[in-house]
Amino acid sequence: MKAKKFPTGANLFAIQVLFVSLFIFSLCPLLPLTAQDAVILKDGSRREGTVLGLADNVVRLETDVAGRGKIQATVPVAEVKEIRMEVPAALEKATELRKAGKNAEAVAVLEPVVKQFIGLPVEWIQRATLMLVDAQIESQKVADAEQILVSYQKAYPDDSSAIGLIRAKVAAGKGNLLGARPLISPVIEAAKATKIPTTSQGVLFGQAYYLMGQINENEKKFANALQDYLFASTIFFTDEPTAAKASVRADKLIKEYNVNVP
Repeated sequence: MKAKKFPTGANLFAIQVLFVSLFIFSLCPLLPLTAQDAVILKDGSRREGTVLGLADNVVRLETDVAGRGKIQATVPVAEVKEIRMEVPAALEKATELRKAGKNAEAVAVLEPVVKQFIGLPVEWIQRATLMLVDAQIESQKVADAEQILVSYQKAYPDDSSAIGLIRAKVAAGKGNLLGARPLISPVIEAAKATKIPTTSQGVLFGQAYYLMGQINENEKKFANALQDYLFASTIFFTDEPTAAKASVRADKLIKEYNVNVP
């Protein structure tokens, strides 16, 4: 009677891989098909689901509960330490629209997102707000930008750099470039002190340098303006539409006025 041969070596490994694959496949219906947002509370606990926005100082969260379907829960924003969620696709879409000069369309894309999520502790909201204000100013909707400024100041009173930039943009949008300088100067100083900017800081500082370039160019300080535009287009270039505008202005100063960096 021949002894049974058990699989060894490569055959054994193949069988093990097959069983593991079948096990993982059997669990697939139990795994979430999309990434969920996470609300991290100050007490260390965590809530998961889809963040719907902020209303009356509470975060609205939608979750799937077995046997009950989708239900909504609320968490006081004062109890929230952090919210982790994907950056909305609206930001990328609005960037492409702004690059194409379609600022009014960019406003239509960004405004609902900003109004829905402003007040939440999420990293990308500052970026979205600055992009919205820039598109509003470019679309001659200065009054709308002022309303966003009021909402942002109320939601994030400690974010002095973003508030200063928005105030400066509104002043410039009204034709008061002289009044914009003292508002934007502290933001420029903050940029100089930042070694490795975050994505949102790249947008913040890039827009600040571009505005300072406009201010200096208006005052015939062409060398300083060129330096500002170069910072906006080569160092803090995260906001592509702003970087592109800064590059155009820099080229013009170099070619038409024969300006060199001081």
